Amino acid sequence: MVTNRSGNPWTSPTLNRRRLALTLRKLRENKGMRAVDASHQAEHEGSWLSKIERGEVRPGINDVKALLEIYDVPGDHRPALIEMARGAKKRGWWQPFSGVLPDWFVDFVGLESNATVLRNYECQVVPGLLQTEAYARATIAVAPVPVPPDETDRLVALRMERQKNLDRPDLSLLVVMDESVVLQQIGGPGVMRQQVEHLAERLLGMRVITL
Repeated sequence: MVTNRSGNPWTSPTLNRRRLALTLRKLRENKGMRAVDASHQAEHEGSWLSKIERGEVRPGINDVKALLEIYDVPGDHRPALIEMARGAKKRGWWQPFSGVLPDWFVDFVGLESNATVLRNYECQVVPGLLQTEAYARATIAVAPVPVPPDETDRLVALRMERQKNLDRPDLSLLVVMDESVVLQQIGGPGVMRQQVEHLAERLLGMRVITL
């Protein structure tokens, strides 16, 4: 568990979905059932459960209850699994930005929000979690594929929002950067000076390895 911006404990929907998928698969295997047979008993098409177990589909609460009944899960174990299913259906704080992100990165942000240790290596640019807003805009501006202004604003906003993870007391950050990262003049001298000063301030007290 981690603490969100309002101070309440929370678990990433991404992590809940993966945990639920793994748990349901193990319960089925322990029961000695095929996925297609369990799907049919739950009154779904044969491929339905396989998609759930791969994390491609989020099951409804009633579907999870039906599977727990099929797998003969003891009653005192069911509430925790049903709560996990509810957590998997919630929207993460990053969802408003999903339209400008590839699916794999949406999952990455969800997992990042629940991580207690982050390790990052960069040989070209400052890691996104440590970028200033001006530097973030400059890196997007020089990307190989042009990004429309409105998408640039959303990508920068997402990057700044992700940085709130660094304020969590349970998070450890390990960064390895090539020397060339701070020698490149991305955005010009003024932007780079601000970025280097930000690095010196932000990384104070964190465990950092630089090359």
